[in-house]
This record gives sequence, structure tokens and C-alpha cells, in this order.
Amino acid sequence: MLITTQKKKIALPLFFFINLISISIFGGFSVYAQQNTSNSDFKTAIIQQGQNDLRLEGNSIGIFEDTNHSKTFAQISEEHFLSNFKPSQGYNPNFGFSESAFWIRVELENQNEEQNEFLVEIAAPLLDSITFFYKEEGTYDSIITGDAFEFWQRPVENRYFLFPFQLKPTEKQVFYFRIASTASLMQFPIRVWKPLTFEQYNHQFQFIFGIIYGIIIFILINNLFLYFNLGKGNSYLYYVIAMACSLLVIANLNGHAYEYLWGNFPLLQQKALPMCLTFLDFWLVLFCRRFLNTRTFLEKFDKALRIFGFVQLAFFILTIFLPYEYAMYLSNLSAAATAMVLLITGTSAILRGNTSAWFFISGFSVYILGYVIFALKTSSLLPLNSFTEYSVQVGAALQVILLSFAIGVRIREIRNEKNEAQRSMMETQMQANEQLESKVEERTSELNEKAEALENSYRTVSILSSIGQEITASLDYEAIFAVLYRYVHELMDSAFFGVDLYYPDKEQIVYVYNIENEVLLPEEKIDANNPNNLSAYVVRKKENLFINDAENEIKKYLPNVEIVVGEAPKSVIAIPLLLGERVLGVVSVQSFEKNAYTSQHLEIMKTLASYTAIALDNASSYSKIRNANTKTMQSIRYAQRIQEGLLPRPRILTENFDQASVFYRPRDIVSGDFYWFETLLKKDFDDELHQNMPNKLKMIALADCTGHGVPGALMTIMGVNLLNQIIAEGGTWQPDEILTKLDERVRHTFHLEEMHTPKSRRNDGMDIGICAIDEEERVIYYAGAKMPLYIVRNQKIETIKGSSFAIGGSFVSKKKEKEYKINIFRYEKGDNLFLASDGFQDQFGADSKMDSNTIERKYYTRFFRQFLEEISILSTAEQYSAFSKELIRWKKTRKQTDDILIMSVKL
Repeated sequence: MLITTQKKKIALPLFFFINLISISIFGGFSVYAQQNTSNSDFKTAIIQQGQNDLRLEGNSIGIFEDTNHSKTFAQISEEHFLSNFKPSQGYNPNFGFSESAFWIRVELENQNEEQNEFLVEIAAPLLDSITFFYKEEGTYDSIITGDAFEFWQRPVENRYFLFPFQLKPTEKQVFYFRIASTASLMQFPIRVWKPLTFEQYNHQFQFIFGIIYGIIIFILINNLFLYFNLGKGNSYLYYVIAMACSLLVIANLNGHAYEYLWGNFPLLQQKALPMCLTFLDFWLVLFCRRFLNTRTFLEKFDKALRIFGFVQLAFFILTIFLPYEYAMYLSNLSAAATAMVLLITGTSAILRGNTSAWFFISGFSVYILGYVIFALKTSSLLPLNSFTEYSVQVGAALQVILLSFAIGVRIREIRNEKNEAQRSMMETQMQANEQLESKVEERTSELNEKAEALENSYRTVSILSSIGQEITASLDYEAIFAVLYRYVHELMDSAFFGVDLYYPDKEQIVYVYNIENEVLLPEEKIDANNPNNLSAYVVRKKENLFINDAENEIKKYLPNVEIVVGEAPKSVIAIPLLLGERVLGVVSVQSFEKNAYTSQHLEIMKTLASYTAIALDNASSYSKIRNANTKTMQSIRYAQRIQEGLLPRPRILTENFDQASVFYRPRDIVSGDFYWFETLLKKDFDDELHQNMPNKLKMIALADCTGHGVPGALMTIMGVNLLNQIIAEGGTWQPDEILTKLDERVRHTFHLEEMHTPKSRRNDGMDIGICAIDEEERVIYYAGAKMPLYIVRNQKIETIKGSSFAIGGSFVSKKKEKEYKINIFRYEKGDNLFLASDGFQDQFGADSKMDSNTIERKYYTRFFRQFLEEISILSTAEQYSAFSKELIRWKKTRKQTDDILIMSVKL
């Protein structure tokens, strides 16, 4: 959790703390410091025969610190400038946080006769800018990269910075690096690799990372599964979110986050680490509260944790806007404080006997230790090796495992508590049975009296059962309260009667229905944590209160009792409204007389409280369902208005044709069918593509999209927009070409061109027919995609079939290319054109002449064609009425099968 900040001045207190830890545990290590060395001390780094990798350290590396960024490559590469370079002390030189630029000089010689291609690696994934200077054909060229640049710009896509170069056998070459970074520690371990060796090495470590990430992700998914299946307790969810944030922190430190998640967003890379750290702290605090149940067992800690959680959330928001150095300072402060608070809280829980807190403490201790070791490594107080390099990852994996054990122990404790309660109850029952057997003879004389009491109890149970049915039958709060009050008032003294509801999110109790001397009192709100309020006491303790002498007994429960409304009672029964372990409120009855109630009254109130809790829960659920349904219907109605606004008004057809009508019946509120109209004038197009175009064309179209309801409606909106785009672009006017373009755009929109096999088939698309009508020459141009055009002349119907291919669809055989053919024919005055979706033909129903034993069937295309012939002599307005009557006659009370759309035009 603890990450060092960007600047030296910010990091000093934290490094001081870490150094104290290192001295106490490891005895201390020396910090890196440069020494003055003469030029003769530098030596050429030699790649030996058979050597797979070479670490560059000591006199093999020259380092120059450019404090004001004033030096150029031409200056530092001059021979006389060599004296300014200092040798590196160790493989992982560390300059802390620095605003300086550092120039690195390395001279390499290749004595490997079998290899002339190499990679040089800088194993520091968070450096802002690295420029690599290498010689090619006698002159120096350069490559620049860093996490301030997009990931794809790296010469080799890897979490570390890799630069390929060539060095022939026996050849020497001097390489330079310029490194600048204000967003991370200035550390740059440099290593030369054979490409194949690095690939094997990288593969091994990627496998290790995969195991670590896999452990964390597996346990997170497991806990998420537990959260959804147990149905209660948010500790699983808080734990999952916290560990997901921890996973992002680890991935960011290792460079994997930038490599795989936001490689195209360098600005996010600068913000990700402090944001993830503070967000992690916030969820860890929530998890600690829930897991250790501080609200019950550590109330003072719980209040502090709540305040601390809000502070952490504020820190998270601030890290979004603060500069990186201050954001890191804030996140480190947050991390240190969170670690301290969690350890103190966990230790307090252990002292109070919480065994699962041992795993809690162990998990976070391992996690914190991993970060401390990592920080000591980055400050050169610990050597660079596999243990120190990946201590954070190992600590995180161990923490996840230990916390999972903790959750498992917690589940076991809850189960044991439940089993212990059941065992205790069984033992109590057995003892009661034994006592009962020993007193059978003594109580024989009492059987007659008890028989009568039993009969009375039976009658009471019957009465209460009837009352309970009446209470639970209502779904309205006021009705529930009224029924409850009426029966309580009949069964016992109820000078005061009250129902108080508990709202845990607000920590409030509301006096919603309180009656004193048959007068309804005004509503009151109280704090649920009030130690001197009767209802608050019952809610907190989840216990019944049965008092017959309030003046003397009430002080046992409420030391400074407060009377919110009315006068002080003398007898009280208060029962919590429980639904499982959830408290809904309190029902109480009070009397101004002493000893007003008996144990029978108590049992009656407990029974009525159970019925009332069920009724209130049912009423709440019903209210939520009703509100959700109302919102859904409002959204669909609004979608209907949007869809109707996109479709042309029927009067547009009647204004452009002698007679026209549209019979439109969505199966649901919105439809997956649509129709379309457009007028094209040749004068509006002045190009060679439109030389053969008629002077004026009236375009009509009808489409049946995949699906119905809201999904189908969304398809219609897309279809209308695509047709308008194709026409607006002016590239074509012929229906077959329009269909071809429409198919291309639908397939592109749904990425259907990526579906290359029948197994990946998707049917997103539509059936559509398009007519272009030239009234001047009385010519119709028609093309259809799985949709025919019906022409009725003198009550004889002719079907112009469309192509067998729908628009869209994800798989087309290579042997059978899509093709939409155009049909050109002349029409006569009085011809009746019909375009229709398949909704009418697919509607299930039965002919009125059939008997009741006839199996229902679809309307079918054959009967639909006959019906079109019959009504073709009618006007289009009369045809609309005929379609409506025929649909009602056919389907009767059956549900409509599909959307129905029929367009009729008389020419």
C-alpha cells in the first residue's frame, strides 16, 4: 500500500520511516553515491561467445547528470566530454526523485561470432522519457519512448523499455541514453540480451505474473460469487472492489496496466497510481468496518472509520485534479494512515476475541511488508533481486489468500454460532421435557383447567390467523396500520398505540402511525442511536419490551427516558418488526394503568408483529415493482413518440398519390416494421451517374426488421437513417443499388463482416422492398430483399419476387454472393400496389366457419393474396378498415404474433 512520492522533499519523512524499519530488520544497507573516477577507469562491456545476457554496471556505464537540461547530444558525445561521466555503482543506480536529465554512455564489443542482433533493456517501467542514440551507417540515429508517450510508439512492445540494435562480431560501438522523469524514481538498471533469451526470460516471468494475477482474480471472482449467492453482507463486495484496486496498483507498478489497459492515454498513466491507491484505501476501510463488525463490537472505532472513509473518498477526488507530485504525496499519506488504522482496528478486534481478525491482521501485515521491501529496494537500501523486485506481487497474493481464509473463518464462526444456538435450544427443550415428565403426576389435577386454557388459546390462534390474513392481504401502509390498530384496540387496553418505521440508511426512526386516546398524533423523527428512547432501544437490541410498572422498571432499559409524544405510560409492550435479521421498525401498545398486560397479550403482540413485518415488506416490494413498471412504460411510450416522429405521416402518401393508406399495428407499443417515402428530381443531380434517371421518381419502401418491441424499434431507426443517408449522398437512385449499399452499411454497423462461419451466424438485419415510381412514363423500378411486391389489376394479383437475401445477416457462402436484382415494368392506371411485412400472414387464428375442434393455424400467404384480390376494388381508406376487421375476425382474443405493416397505393 505504501508507494514513495515524486519529489525528494516530499519523500524524506517517508524514507526516514522506511530506513528505520530497514535498520531494525536488516541492519541497514548503503545508499548509492557517485564517486569521482578518471577516464581510464571506464571499460568496454564485452558480449562473450555463448553469453546470453550481460548486466551493465560499475565501469561499464558512464553517467552524467544534466541538472538544467542544457546539454545536447552533440555536446555530450564529443571526446573531451568523456571526463564528465561518472561510473555507476552497482547494477541498479538510484538517484531518488530528480528533475535532472541523466545521460548514460555505454561502450559495447561483440565477441559472439554467432549473434549480431541484440536488445538493450532498461527495467524501470515508470520512466517518463528515454532517448536511445545508436550508430547506423556511420551516423547516430535516435529512438524516443517512455510512459509519457503512447505505448505503441515503443520499438518493442513490452512493459520494460527495450531497444533493438545490431553489432557485428568483433565490432565496437558507443551507445548513449538520455533519461528524464519527474513521475518516478530515477533508477535505470540496464541489461543486454540475446532476443531469443529475452523472449524465454520474459515468457517465464509473464507466467509468474499470470499465476499471481490469476490467484487474485480467481479469489475475487469466488468472493463475488459468494456475494451474489449469499444475498446478504456487503463485506464480500467491498473486499472484491478493494482487491481489484490493489490489482490495478500492482499492474501499474509492473508496467502491465500501461501495456494492456490504457497504453493510448499517457495522461491517465500519470493519474492512475495515486487514484488507485486512494480508491483502494477507501474500500479497505469499508471492508474493515463490515468484516470486523465494528458497528456492534467496536462502536468508537466504527465512528472513526466512517469519518476516515469520507476523508479517503475526498482524497481520491483530489488526486484527479492535483499535479502528480502532490497527488502521490496525498496518496502516500492516505496509504500510511490507512495501514495504521487497519492494524490498530484489527488488533483491537483480536483483543476482544475475534479469531478471524488474526487472518485480517496477517493479510495486511504481509501486504504492507511487501510494499516496504519494494520501497527499500527502490531506495537501494535492499539489493535488486527477484524477491525484492516482486515483493509487492507476492505480498498481494498472500494477502488475498489470507483474507479469503479470514472470510472463510468468519463464515464458519457464523455457522458455529447458529449451530450452537440450535444445540442450546435443543438442550433446553430436552431439559424441559425431562422436567415435564417428572411433574406429570403433580399436574394431572391441572389438566382440566389447562384443557380449557388450551381451547381458549386455540380460539385465539384462529382469531390471530384471520387477523394476519387480513393484515397481509393489504399492500398499502395506511391500510395495514388501520387494520392492526382496530384489532389491537379490541383485544387489549391500547390507550396509546404506535407503529414506528426504521430507516437504516438515515439512522432514523419515524413515528408514522401513533394514536393516543383515539387521536392520531403528528409524525415525529428521532435518532436511531438515541440511548434514551424506547423505540430506538428496541431497534438496536432487537428485543421485546414487556413492562407493567414503567415508573420503576423503565430505568433498567432507558436511564434518562424521553417521552417524544403524549404523556408517560405505566404499562408497555414494544415488539420489533423483524424480517429475518432485518429490523423494519417497532409496534407498541401502552396503557396508563399499572399491570395492564399479561403474557397472553405479549404473545398476541408478537404474533401480530410478525404478520405486520411480512405485510410491510410485501407493500414495499409492491411499491418498488409498481414504480419500476411505471418508469419502464413511460420510457417505452417516449420511444413510441420518437419512432412515430421518424416515420412519414400517412398524409404525405395521400398528398403524393391519388390514393394511399398504411395499416400499422405494432405487436408491442413500438414496432420493428417501418415504411419510408422520398421524392427524387433529376434536376437536383448534375452528374453522369444520373443521366438515365427519370425526371421525377416517387420512392416508397417497407421493411420488416429483426425482432420486435424495443430492439426492433432501434433497428427501424437505424434503417430509416441509413436510407436517408444513401439518398442524401446522391450516388444512386436505382432500388437494387440502394439495397446493396444498405446491406453494406448494416453489415458494417453490426460488424457482420467479421462473422466468417455458420457457427458465428447472426441474423441482424431486415427484409425490405423498394419501389421507384415514374408516373410520367408509368414505369416501376422494384427491388426486394426477401420481400415481394403485390400488383393487383382487375382483381388479379401478380407477385414480383425479391432477392432471396435479406439485408444484413452474418454469413454468406463464398459460392453464393449476394445480389439484388431490379425489376422494371410498366403499370396501368388503376393498378393497386401492396407492400407488406409477414406479420399478417404469420398471425395465428381460426376461420369463424371452423368448429371448436379445429387446430388453429397461421393466416398464410395464399389466403393473404386472395384477400388482397377481394379488397382491391375498394378505396385505400376502405381497405384500411377491411384489414382491421379481417385481423379482428381472424385472431379473435389471441395475442398478436408479430408486428403488422401493410402499404397500399393506387396508381
